[in-house]
Amino acid sequence: MYGMQNPYGIPHAYGFSRPAQKLYIVSFKCARADVFYIQEGTGLQVKEGDLVIVEADRGTDLGTVTHANVPWSKAKELKDLAAEEHYRWLMMFSRHSQSGNPGATNPNGMMAHTNGSHGSAVGGMGPPHAGFHGMPDVAGTDLKPKMIKRLAQHHEISTLRDKEGNEAKAKRVCQQKVVEHHLNMEILDAEFQMDWKKLTFYYFADNYVNFNPLVTDLFKIWKTRIWMSAINPASF
Repeated sequence: MYGMQNPYGIPHAYGFSRPAQKLYIVSFKCARADVFYIQEGTGLQVKEGDLVIVEADRGTDLGTVTHANVPWSKAKELKDLAAEEHYRWLMMFSRHSQSGNPGATNPNGMMAHTNGSHGSAVGGMGPPHAGFHGMPDVAGTDLKPKMIKRLAQHHEISTLRDKEGNEAKAKRVCQQKVVEHHLNMEILDAEFQMDWKKLTFYYFADNYVNFNPLVTDLFKIWKTRIWMSAINPASF
């Protein structure tokens, strides 16, 4: 348990006790980004362009520092901009981007007009009985910075190419399973967490999809936590 939280919604156990402390934006595959901090007293110093090991979902991930020493008010703005850029990247992989579908993007990454609302992709996992658990990740919620642990080492950086190859294979396999299960959804991309403890599939669907059987199949193949993240053009 983290105990009592401060008025800014950040547990003291995070080692982050005031919004005056500077934040960092770290980006990952396809412009996905999140907000991080450096725990006081560690002496760790990072700058833009550094590859760092960061706190992630029940483990660690590897990303690039894109903005350093960012004030609290600016961090949320940068995170929301990154969410839109991530959306544009993913939609470039989509068949919808070439079909004139409302709210989709064309291949050069320019977004078409949407309904004007804003938000990030909605994530979900299933089935619960298989040990999966998840919650929506929606832009506009309070910032909950995670910790930059250290600079990435050479041997960790060298694994990125293998990870990219495994992600391409995972995307192909997942799309094949989608066809086998007769699901009306399109797999846009796959992303492994650096420590291989989580595999995220980004998908597009016009309507609600019960992907529990799909997730069960995917878990049998990779034996790791599976996250399905819906990319909704209308949310942008």
